Amino acid sequence: MPLTAVGAVRKAPRLNFIRHARELGFEVEAIRPLLGLAGDPDRCCGEVHDITNSHLEEVKDKIARLTALRDELETMVTCDHRRVSECRIIEVLADHGKC
Repeated sequence: MPLTAVGAVRKAPRLNFIRHARELGFEVEAIRPLLGLAGDPDRCCGEVHDITNSHLEEVKDKIARLTALRDELETMVTCDHRRVSECRIIEVLADHGKC
């Protein structure tokens, strides 16, 4: 008889559940209710979806911030390597308005 998703969580050690959730970037504050919900198989999974959707939005925000950071760093490294006094990287680090 195949295990259901909830049955699999029951059978698997809680530490594996927690470890995998952490690998996916879930914070402990989100994992606790997910564990509780996993232990209540007759409940609607709407809360699970809400917690995961919230995490997804946080991940998208981080990606956007990292993309902006990457773009800024790529602009900075266009320095032509002459002298430090003319270095674009030093200039930008000294004055954020030059980004």
